[in-house]
Amino acid sequence: MNLRADLIFATEQRSASRVSLRSITRVASIVGPVAGLGLIAFIAMNAINLSNRAKGIKRDWLDLEPRKEQALKVLEAGRVNDSILKEIETWKHSSIDWAPQLFAIQKGISPSIQLSSIRISQVLNQNDRGITARSFGLSLSGTAVGRDAEVAVESLQKLFLEGPEFKTLIASAQIPRFGADPSDKNNRIFELNCGYSASLFQ
Repeated sequence: MNLRADLIFATEQRSASRVSLRSITRVASIVGPVAGLGLIAFIAMNAINLSNRAKGIKRDWLDLEPRKEQALKVLEAGRVNDSILKEIETWKHSSIDWAPQLFAIQKGISPSIQLSSIRISQVLNQNDRGITARSFGLSLSGTAVGRDAEVAVESLQKLFLEGPEFKTLIASAQIPRFGADPSDKNNRIFELNCGYSASLFQ
């Protein structure tokens, strides 16, 4: 027969294991609050960093805002200048180089014709496609001297209709006035009106 006698109380017994419920409880009671405080500190530091970054971004924005306004003004001025330049170019495209025209008149006119005036006019209108165009007009008035006065005026009209400097530009050349000169009935006074083909704004 084997007999076993416990000489210590149950409350005085110790476990042979290195980890016990009591030790775990002690460690948890210490580590838990420390971990909580660490987490709170991390969240607080993160919030402070985010706040500082937000303040920095706000300062940068306040610094950039005037530059943004200035840049927008520069862009708007650039658009206005581009619009003005485009309009100038369209006016240039629709214009006529008058120097060769006047030189051709000087060269081709009969010596028996004395011009008293040369007038250039223009009219703005739109074609069927809605494109604005300029229509130029050239009016000459003067006196044709001698028996060949009528032939001289008709030759001037022909110059505008068939001359190489004019024929691609002139749409019409009419003589609305031709008659005797009140001061000298041997001479003829005349008026010649030339209409140029429309010059488109493009």
